Amino acid sequence: MHILGAPIGTVEIDCPYLVGRKFRSENVLIKEIDEAALDYLLALGYRHFGELYFRPVCEDCHQCIPLRIPVADFAASRGLRRVGRKAADLDVRIKKPVPSREKYRLYLRHSERFEEEQSGSYESFVDSFFSPSPFSRELLITRDSRLVAVSHLDVSSNSLSAVYCYWDPGEADLSLGSLSILKEIEYARSLGIRHLYLGFYVPGNSHMEYKVRFRPNEALLREGDWRRLYNATGELLNPRILERGFRPFTQLLSPTEGR
Repeated sequence: MHILGAPIGTVEIDCPYLVGRKFRSENVLIKEIDEAALDYLLALGYRHFGELYFRPVCEDCHQCIPLRIPVADFAASRGLRRVGRKAADLDVRIKKPVPSREKYRLYLRHSERFEEEQSGSYESFVDSFFSPSPFSRELLITRDSRLVAVSHLDVSSNSLSAVYCYWDPGEADLSLGSLSILKEIEYARSLGIRHLYLGFYVPGNSHMEYKVRFRPNEALLREGDWRRLYNATGELLNPRILERGFRPFTQLLSPTEGR
């Protein structure tokens, strides 16, 4: 396993998920990472934008809960099967990511849905989603040759991570966020990938509720402790998991660079 990086400390900002709270994250700048290390970080609850890897370490709130789908066990509900049928008139492709102004404009339109969202410049957009990586892919959805959704992915032999998805708010009837995940599951199955990581599930954030519709799913309580959250029929197996939340107890790197 190879990671070349350095911790850059913890950062506290206004919480992007729950109004009136603070979000405190452990941050690591990673220049080089191999496949085993990527799988390792995903299993520990880390997310990343570009070279910045992070996970929540809030002291008084633990509601940002890493969520993943055991791909082989996934069973689409009736509602998700309806979403899947909407893809009949759409073109879906997965390829190596290439930045463009068209994608940036779509990202800006999608960001308008969130009052707390700070969209940033085109350069920061490229840094966040198009940093060179052998694991990066993008899922593109077009309708009549018009780009309507982009989902940025990390893909290894064992893991697929949904980094971020943005879509055209004018096409909300297509449920493009959910459709993207369905296509990611389909892609993961075709490659024999074990887990699809969906980032954080935050109870109380309406924008996150769609994630737990993909079942069965697993929640991370602390390092190495993934628990089945909802079963395939939609039953919440242990409400205490949501009450406890995610409470990591280790740090990724020592102050020395590399690992």
